[in-house]
Amino acid sequence: MPRTECRYGKHCWRLDDDHWQKYNHNGRLSQKIVYLFHGTRCSSADSILAHGLNPSTEGRLGPGIYLTTRKAARWVAEHRGNGEMWCVFEVEVDLGHEKVLDGEQDDKRGTWRHEGFHSCRTTHPTWDNVTPKPFPEWCVCNAANCKIVGMVQSGHIVRPGFVHNFNKQIAVASN
Repeated sequence: MPRTECRYGKHCWRLDDDHWQKYNHNGRLSQKIVYLFHGTRCSSADSILAHGLNPSTEGRLGPGIYLTTRKAARWVAEHRGNGEMWCVFEVEVDLGHEKVLDGEQDDKRGTWRHEGFHSCRTTHPTWDNVTPKPFPEWCVCNAANCKIVGMVQSGHIVRPGFVHNFNKQIAVASN
């Protein structure tokens, strides 16, 4: 993956998973394209590849598309895939006007949408038997702001432009 600007600061190029916890940046209101990840079980992957990411109807930040770092997405995917078949999608995201909640706050009603924000970020607390530590979590209102650019299936990279039929083999995607 090419090196990209830190999603939190105009002049920062830090990329490590814990960077968001260590630094307080002012560049949160600018429109930014970032690469985040969505982990799921493979039985959901065909639908996601065919129709795109569908917003969840509920969650810690209300309805929306939930994304996280590569490492946390893999933890979630392995849990949802029961340790067998899992998929992690790499997603190019336009966060737009982002609300940042402090610590492990949540907003289950999604009131941040009514305040004019396009996305919201918080810290997801540790899940018992799923994640070893808290992790950053984003919720994006509009699916049009998310574009799938890559996928990893149970540790194997599936190139963009190819659709995987999980019962058969990789085939070229038709337009």
